Amino acid sequence: MASLYKLAGDCLQLKNEFDELIESGDAEPTEAVIALMEAVEADIIANKEDREKKYDSYAYLIRMFKGDYKIAHEEAERLINRAAMFKTTYERLQNRLMAVMELLQERKVKTPTNTISICGNGGVQSVTCQVRPETLPKEFQKVIIEPNNEALRKALVSGQTVPGCQLVPRGSHLRLS
Repeated sequence: MASLYKLAGDCLQLKNEFDELIESGDAEPTEAVIALMEAVEADIIANKEDREKKYDSYAYLIRMFKGDYKIAHEEAERLINRAAMFKTTYERLQNRLMAVMELLQERKVKTPTNTISICGNGGVQSVTCQVRPETLPKEFQKVIIEPNNEALRKALVSGQTVPGCQLVPRGSHLRLS
C-alpha cells in the first residue's frame, strides 16, 4: 500500500477530504470535493512537465482507497461469518431447550429472570408441493418468462436484428500495475 509521503499537495488534501466523508458515512462527494478533484485533474492536464509525478500521486491515492476497501471487505466477511456462527449456536441451544420442555410436556416455564414458552408459529401456513409443477392445473402454476441473453447475443453478433435489443459497448476501465 502507498504511504502518505508519496501523495503530493492537492492529492493529500483530496485524501483527507474523502477520509472525512467516509468517517461521516456520506457516500457521495460534496461540491467542494468534486471541485478539488476537478482542480487536481486540471492540474494534470495543464502541467506537462510534472504530469508523471501527478499521475503517480493520483494512482497512489487510488491504491490507498483500494487497499482500505479490501481490508474493510475482508473484515465484513469475517463479521458475517461470525454472526452466522452466533446464529447457529443460539438456534442449536434454543432447539435443545425446546426439546427438553416438550419431553417434560411443559409449554410455559417462569423462572426468576425469564418466561420461556413454546408457541405456535404465526403467519401464512406453508405449503409443500411434491409433484412436478407442470402436472398441476393451470391456476396453480406460475410461468416466468425472461430473455435468453446468450441466444440474443449470438443473433446480434451474427448481424440479425431483434426489435428492442442491441449489443452494449464493452466500455473500459483503469488498471494500475
